[in-house]
Amino acid sequence: MYGKNIIFKEDKNMKNIKKLVALGLTTVMVLGSTVAVFAEGETAENTSGTAAEVSGTAAVNGYVNKNVYSVKLPTAAKMANAMSYKVDPQGLVAETNGAEYGSSGITVGENEGVLFKNTSDDAAATVTGVSGASDILTVTNKSSRPLDLAVEVYLKAATSEPFAGTFSTTSDFSANTDKTANLYIGLSATGEQDRALKVGTAADASGKFTNNILANADAYKVTYTAGTGGAAGTYSYALDSAVTDFPVYEFQLVGAINPDGDSTKFAKKDNDGKIVGTMGMPTVELKFTPTILADTVKDGIAVWDGETLYLGKADATDSDGGFGTSKPTSVIVNGKNVQTIGNNDSGYATVTYESVWKAYGYSKLEDVPQNFDAGLTAVKWVVDSVTYFAEMH
Repeated sequence: MYGKNIIFKEDKNMKNIKKLVALGLTTVMVLGSTVAVFAEGETAENTSGTAAEVSGTAAVNGYVNKNVYSVKLPTAAKMANAMSYKVDPQGLVAETNGAEYGSSGITVGENEGVLFKNTSDDAAATVTGVSGASDILTVTNKSSRPLDLAVEVYLKAATSEPFAGTFSTTSDFSANTDKTANLYIGLSATGEQDRALKVGTAADASGKFTNNILANADAYKVTYTAGTGGAAGTYSYALDSAVTDFPVYEFQLVGAINPDGDSTKFAKKDNDGKIVGTMGMPTVELKFTPTILADTVKDGIAVWDGETLYLGKADATDSDGGFGTSKPTSVIVNGKNVQTIGNNDSGYATVTYESVWKAYGYSKLEDVPQNFDAGLTAVKWVVDSVTYFAEMH
């Protein structure tokens, strides 16, 4: 009985051993088959104890210039016409239906003592009329980033027989000091208070200002061009030809003479008081300098909530603007320095609506024009020596 048991156990163990051997052989065959497949041109022979070494490659895709400057300006002819005017104290142009300009089809503004040429929008800039306002000149920002636009404008006195009359600070001669003034020449521009131009040899503080032109963030895209003949491919950052909508800045000159003033102030007289000619009128001198926003300027966010403008970092959340208790050392709204900066609120820097319209030179809220808010587009501020820029929402 004992011997039978032993024989039984030996037979059972042997069967298990055979199964294991068979399984092992099957595994070897599978692995051997697998190795044989990978061995075809993809593996190298190696011996025990010999290290296998390999070196990879590393490279940088390179950089594309994302600080692309592209600004469209009015044509030279368009600008020249807009900056030129004639004073017509007796309304002679209107009486003759604009015959001076060689066409009976032009429109002539009535009762306008200062006349600018109004022209077509094509390259020829054909005169289509004359009026008390020049053509609107448009600066279009097709750059990849916003622009600072610095403007300087003034009147340069004539060198011969200069006009000796007085200039009004208001276009309707309504100010007490303007009631006896003779002439108004002013500049109207996007987001700006209309400003009367002054005679001088250069622009004074009232004739210098800066504004901003935003950029279309979706106008540019990165593209890849595959290389040929073994050459590496290239990346580029360029304007998307399908985009046609770009931010603009517009300005124009306006002029008027005082309807209750002395129209002979524009005339040259002899000793007997007889008119023998006309006085030399001051010319408009305008310079504007667009400058693309530097790469070092960081994006931020600027959001109006009621009468308060909240300024935060680009990754700000509803509960944290990111600045902690660090207040800005300067806040500039469309080129205007805000004098009063509020306390931080949940990490957001703050300025009030009142401090903004005061930065534009208004002393009372009732003096602020109805379209004032439309000109509030951009704000730049400095916190901890870092400059931030944002479009206002």
